[in-house]
Amino acid sequence: MEGIESGSRTRKRVVVIGGGLAAKLLQFHADVTLIDPKEYFEITWASLRSMVEEPKFAERTVINHKSYLKQGRVVTSPAINITESDVMTEDGSKTRQEKLSHYQAGMNLNPDIFFM
Repeated sequence: MEGIESGSRTRKRVVVIGGGLAAKLLQFHADVTLIDPKEYFEITWASLRSMVEEPKFAERTVINHKSYLKQGRVVTSPAINITESDVMTEDGSKTRQEKLSHYQAGMNLNPDIFFM
């Protein structure tokens, strides 16, 4: 499977499942597709603060994926089947991949380590 040409180098096709922050970082190093059942990234650790401070703060704890993922694609559907080369989602879409990433909060997001 060939990657995407970017200048003089080939960019790997990377599928990120449920890791908006990882997708944001990797979009500058790879052809990124973010698969998430929600259309937004939720800063869950800030939700408690929004309960005790002004309600306007709560609006800043939810960020639409498309507002920060400018160089990638977003598939809003749960992943239901993952193979070595594809990820199938509940809505029937199939995304080809060379690298698969499932990130959780607090994981190392260094793209140099990811592409070693």
